[in-house]
Amino acid sequence: MVKLNMQRQQNLTKNQKIVLDIIEKSTEPLKAYSILSNVKKKGINAPPQVYRALDKLVDMGKIHKIEKVIKINQLGKSL
Repeated sequence: MVKLNMQRQQNLTKNQKIVLDIIEKSTEPLKAYSILSNVKKKGINAPPQVYRALDKLVDMGKIHKIEKVIKINQLGKSL
């Protein structure tokens, strides 16, 4: 298990490793600002740093992005 985790994080930057660690420890999907509030004590203080790390992790196939879905009812109002 430890070897597998080390292989997954081998080619990541410091910020990417920090963000991926937060995501792996979570039991539910996280929003970028939730991740930011969890990583501030580890030296990531700006939203662009989190977004860059997330974008790269998506590009690498390590995580996937869940797009917001807007449901429409029969009257055409958002739910």
